[in-house]
Amino acid sequence: MRHMRYSPALRTSAALVLSGIALVGCGELNRLEDYFATTAAEVLFLGISDPETLSALEELGVTEGPMGIRAAATAFLAQATSLESVAANLVDDADRVLVHNGSQGVNLDSQGNGLYFITSQDDPVLDYVPGTTYTFQAVKEGRSHTVSMLAPGVPALSGIPGGSDTHPPGQSLTVYLGGQFDNAIVLVLDGDGNITHDNRPSTASEYVDWIQDESMQSSVTIPGEAFPEAGSLYIIGIAGIREALDSSYENLNPLVSKLAMGSVAVQGVLTGL
Repeated sequence: MRHMRYSPALRTSAALVLSGIALVGCGELNRLEDYFATTAAEVLFLGISDPETLSALEELGVTEGPMGIRAAATAFLAQATSLESVAANLVDDADRVLVHNGSQGVNLDSQGNGLYFITSQDDPVLDYVPGTTYTFQAVKEGRSHTVSMLAPGVPALSGIPGGSDTHPPGQSLTVYLGGQFDNAIVLVLDGDGNITHDNRPSTASEYVDWIQDESMQSSVTIPGEAFPEAGSLYIIGIAGIREALDSSYENLNPLVSKLAMGSVAVQGVLTGL
């Protein structure tokens, strides 16, 4: 039988590969395994808790509707290995889905079509405190899938006319966020509390489209349709969104999953006559 002879270079390469594998710890291997996980979670957690924001809402008389909610968590679960396959493979039968702040957790209720949702009006225990680490957890068939991140604070908004200044009705408005964010949520209400603009994703497909924009944002442009009437008050709420790092996911595929969080800043604007 003929024996194969290996060159010194090949033996050295093989030794280096084996050494590299030996040096990889369990934590690193687990993180590598997450990239092959088939469970995906698309999570959006928003809060209104900044004292200046709460004061502005009180002055503007906003106590109900989407800006009357102090915290809201939305999650879509799927068995998917690509963003394109999330919407077609949603999961409704998770054992438990919750958001945890380190001392207590709040369960998200299944709404069907892979959607899990809870607000502070549904459960007053749910809060959003900037600087607090929150963990999203989904338990399915006894296995835990988690991702954690630090809750970001409010953006420092500028560019919104205030005082005696007004904004022309029907014209777009660019608002600066005071820093760079991964994304932004923008909500505009008229003086009666009706929504005139809202870019919050409401379906799994919309969420996937929303998170695929990987350009950093330091400003947002609100379309003119958000300010249709002359001589009217409009209430602008903007959250600068931060996203969890890939290393924060456990048993969730970080290439397909996304935990996005943001704290809403609020300011009113009057349109000119």
